Amino acid sequence: MPVTDKFSNIAHLAVSESAATTLTFEKLGLGTGIFEKMAMIIHRIEYEPSAASFALLDVVGHEMAFAWTTSDQISGLAKDSAQVIDRVAWTIQTWGTMANAEIINKPLIHDFSNLPSGGLIVPATDLYLAAIGTSLGSATYCRSTIYFTYRSLKGDEFWELVEATRALT
Repeated sequence: MPVTDKFSNIAHLAVSESAATTLTFEKLGLGTGIFEKMAMIIHRIEYEPSAASFALLDVVGHEMAFAWTTSDQISGLAKDSAQVIDRVAWTIQTWGTMANAEIINKPLIHDFSNLPSGGLIVPATDLYLAAIGTSLGSATYCRSTIYFTYRSLKGDEFWELVEATRALT
């Protein structure tokens, strides 16, 4: 299986909910078609929600979640969904008064380079960065960076991958 890329590609994308507590997607067009039988090996994903989004987490039960998906036709960002490649969520817990604070390191990094294939493998079709807040007063916003390489697949390998990730929904 020949690797087409020798060096990592980098893509930056940002998503902002269209309204508070509304699942919203932003498309990352990769410029490859399904007949090219290409896969992406995702080596690393960085998430960086805005400071204003973190400020919305002011009551227990508030949450903001961001994910990379293979489809924008899903109704939620459940980690066990085949279309969800990677997900991250922040919520708040309080102990005592709200006078306590914690410094949040940004960006949050998910490194997949130690996986057997060198990363997560997904079809090189369009990907989506998704955002949703739960019980928040206004919309959330997140910037994300994804590091990946392309790999050619045989026809049966590619279609098995498409089926596994439900990329064509």
